[in-house]
Amino acid sequence: MGERPFRILSWSWVDKGLLSGHGGELPYLFNYPAMFANNYEFNLVLDASGKKPEIADLDMDGRSGTAGDRDDVIASLAWGQQDAALAETMMSIWTNFAKTSSPNIPALSWPPYTAENDTIVEFGPTGGAVKTGLSAAFP
Repeated sequence: MGERPFRILSWSWVDKGLLSGHGGELPYLFNYPAMFANNYEFNLVLDASGKKPEIADLDMDGRSGTAGDRDDVIASLAWGQQDAALAETMMSIWTNFAKTSSPNIPALSWPPYTAENDTIVEFGPTGGAVKTGLSAAFP
């Protein structure tokens, strides 16, 4: 069974220029956005310059997300309908893989990776898309 590489483009936190990396699918897989707060706390959320982004005191309790207020971190996600739809897609793909050993769903045929096809599935606001160029994306 071949590997099926993927990456997720996150539109939450987009104003901070953040992208989701390895493990970034887990909040979607379990439809649990609060898991992003863990990623933030463990310094797994970085901006384009490689720094942990500042998160303001969004709930006005006198403590900012940067200072460890999880509610501020979660509020800064702006988790919306597109996120919920991606969570449904991720849960369907993983469930189908567990049941059948194939992650394919009606909306997405995910080919096993080979050096010849050099494929990756990229998840984003419009769902998943099979693309080529894994070796270039992750040199």
